[in-house]
Amino acid sequence: MAKNRWRRFNAYVGNKGLVNEYGKKISSKSLIIKKYDGEYGTGMIRLGDQVILENKSNQTIETYEIVPSSEVDIFNNKISEECNLGRLLLGKEVGQVIKLPTPIGVVRYQIMEIKQKLI
Repeated sequence: MAKNRWRRFNAYVGNKGLVNEYGKKISSKSLIIKKYDGEYGTGMIRLGDQVILENKSNQTIETYEIVPSSEVDIFNNKISEECNLGRLLLGKEVGQVIKLPTPIGVVRYQIMEIKQKLI
């Protein structure tokens, strides 16, 4: 019985995309595939990757992990793919410089390393 329920749940998630406990669609199936593997190939930042950045303003090194919004933990440097920095990082490669607009001005980060998570 539990296996049948699990199969139906997987089919529901597979056809509808990712949904929350209330049945609200969080992300489409094609968007999930794109973020994990599809459009963003090897060497590019994808959902689940850990990224090491250099802040060009103050020469500090910062490490972040790009996670789904349900797993955000800012105290452990886990940021959402939907936040401004996460959105800018997706699809980028080592060596690229991104510009993050903030209330105090634009902050430039250079991507130093990408540690890709095996899914």
